[in-house]
Amino acid sequence: MSKVEIVPATREDYERAMVTLYGAAKAAPTRIVAFAGKKDGQVLGIGGIAFYSSGVRMAFCDVGDEGRRHKVSLHRAALMTIAAAKKMGVRKLVVTEDNMHEKSPNWLARLGFEKTSAGGMTLYVRSL
Repeated sequence: MSKVEIVPATREDYERAMVTLYGAAKAAPTRIVAFAGKKDGQVLGIGGIAFYSSGVRMAFCDVGDEGRRHKVSLHRAALMTIAAAKKMGVRKLVVTEDNMHEKSPNWLARLGFEKTSAGGMTLYVRSL
């Protein structure tokens, strides 16, 4: 059984992940820095930081069932994303509840995110 490798994501990795996970190509909403989880050349998931012009730094993770089977790799990729954000000088990461997996709130808590609300939305925020 081959190992999952976590590598800096390319535009092609992002596009392949969107087609695999959502059935259609989907352009990145803004500038992103991301990591891709790959196994046997297949992109299992992608996650990273989206940089919005408003100053918000949104953490994201798009992963399917196959990627969720690799919990240690998934957690390691999240820790790599947080470390990369710190290195880039990001002071706060935000996650929304949009399309969130049922286990995500507990995982986000283990990663140091705190649940809050703003503008009628539930958010998870981590200060770096």
